[in-house]
Amino acid sequence: MKLSSELLSKVTAFCSEKKLFEHTNTIVVGVSGGVDSMVLLHMLQRIKLKFNLEIIASHLNHGIRGEEALSDEEFVKSYCLTHGIQCFVEKADIPSIVAQKKESLEAVARDVRYKFLESVRVQFQNAKIVTAHHAEDNAETVLFNILRGTGLAGSSGIAVNSATLCRPMLGIRKSEILEYAQIEGIPFNEDSTNSNTDYTRNFIRLNLLPLIAEQVNPNIVETLNNFAAISGLYNDYFTELTQQVQGVTVEEYDNMIELNLEKIKKLPKALLVDYLRFRVLEKFAVNLVYNSVKKLVDVIDSTILGEIYSDSRLTIEKERDSLLLRTSGYERIESKNVVVPLPGKVEIDGCTLTFEDASAESVLITSDPTIEYFGFEKDVKSLTIRTWKAGDWFKPIGGRGKKKVSDYLTDAKVKHRDRKRVLVVTEGDAIVWLVGLRMDNRYSVTRKTNRIVKATLIYE
Repeated sequence: MKLSSELLSKVTAFCSEKKLFEHTNTIVVGVSGGVDSMVLLHMLQRIKLKFNLEIIASHLNHGIRGEEALSDEEFVKSYCLTHGIQCFVEKADIPSIVAQKKESLEAVARDVRYKFLESVRVQFQNAKIVTAHHAEDNAETVLFNILRGTGLAGSSGIAVNSATLCRPMLGIRKSEILEYAQIEGIPFNEDSTNSNTDYTRNFIRLNLLPLIAEQVNPNIVETLNNFAAISGLYNDYFTELTQQVQGVTVEEYDNMIELNLEKIKKLPKALLVDYLRFRVLEKFAVNLVYNSVKKLVDVIDSTILGEIYSDSRLTIEKERDSLLLRTSGYERIESKNVVVPLPGKVEIDGCTLTFEDASAESVLITSDPTIEYFGFEKDVKSLTIRTWKAGDWFKPIGGRGKKKVSDYLTDAKVKHRDRKRVLVVTEGDAIVWLVGLRMDNRYSVTRKTNRIVKATLIYE
């Protein structure tokens, strides 16, 4: 019993040192029925008075192991009933969810499990989720992240404590848990899938870590845990620095952030990488991998403009003076194509265009881009207003020859996000007016003009 009391004292001291239960009245314990979670539940029963805690058990039947899973469910419910512990149970069909999402079974099971635990937690005031992760789990996670490619956040391993979640056993070894269970006579079930090395984490835990311990470093678990602790300190430092970065955001909406390009260029590269990852994760819940951020940083320093990153959730565009981070599909503009009789009026895309006949004497030379006078050599009955498209060209008044609309917009420094809204007025295939920007020289009022039309643009 001495060894079990020593381990209990070790876990109690860990909880106190890390302030795991500060401002917490209720703990929602994830209980699978395996040895780790059963030992955790037993320990928490022993120390609940010290921390003034109410214990709630939560068990998720993943729907993966059939009768074995049902046996685990009944086992947990029976144990909790015997020991007077309130228990929440939920059943899920993880295989079906995996088929729909096309993600790994491990990732989906973890996501569903934590959502279930959170759904229980929010039912209680000042409640916190508690899980049974230990030192080997942390070492496994760190190695898993490194092998896949990670930065400081991934190298930090499993978090010990947060506002809604803590892990009291992260500082103890699996061997200590097994010994405690044996001494205290704690019942538990074995999960047959834990020995299946087809699962990546099982392969790391059962094959890779033992091999490293045998041939490279016998203290690999301790080494990886120490590395995680050091990485965590650096990660916390950089996180604090990123939160202190000011004056970079130009505009921010629900689905878009505009950053000042010159100011983010001046950030140290390491801070820039962390800042971009932090802002994207915070705003869009997208975890950019290092290679993606590295490409972004390289493009930021180049002369490339336009869309520089895109996936199903996030699109990043580079303007001459800003960097746009937005939800993919945000403000996707549908192409417009409206025929307007002359004279006539149309409301389109947040503005109103009016076309009325005018006399030669009423024509005014003005710098106002919302008013233009078109000269037609024939009696034109209608005009078309549409969204400009790739390949469009016109002969801008005051310019030399013809010019692609795309090139004109670039030279005029029209931002990419605004280009999608640019309209053109056309007669047949010919562009008469790049609305609000420049008229075509071919439609200037001359001696050959037979009909003059005054166009007026009003923004809503």
